[in-house]
Amino acid sequence: MTTWVVASDFAGRIADLVEALKDIEPSALAERASVGTEQVRRWLRDEVKPRQKMLERWAKREGWPVNVFAEGGPMPSTVVNSLVNERPEKVMENGITYDADAGMDPIRTVQVMLAIDLMESAAKAADKLLNSNLLEPAERALWNGIEAAQRELRGEGLAAVEAQGKDEDVAGDTSG
Repeated sequence: MTTWVVASDFAGRIADLVEALKDIEPSALAERASVGTEQVRRWLRDEVKPRQKMLERWAKREGWPVNVFAEGGPMPSTVVNSLVNERPEKVMENGITYDADAGMDPIRTVQVMLAIDLMESAAKAADKLLNSNLLEPAERALWNGIEAAQRELRGEGLAAVEAQGKDEDVAGDTSG
């Protein structure tokens, strides 16, 4: 059961995503989203919005939090262009090291980084809404950000999903 709403500014989010992905062509974005090129063009013209289930599958494939497509969620560029979005093993590959003796658990570190990013994005979205005299949507954006950050910190967010995937890979490996 979905508990989120597709963003009213969905066309703007797709335009933001196009820019974040280095001005990706509609055909390439369509391939990534598993839809037709004309569908992406219709999104950009704000003629239609996709179904939530489709967006959930796309976000999951890309490793993005689904709230980049949700009302009050962070803009896609803040997730796509963020080191925070990278999986823990990629964070390690980028030269960031964790001192195990200092208690810097890579998964928990990523959870905290994601929670911070979610809160910052929510605050920016709320600020824009408030500047447009939209008090209730601004409050909702903040609450959505707080709830998303709490889920991340409880281990129910992106970092936990990645860690679970690693555990399943290890458990299923019978080659060794």
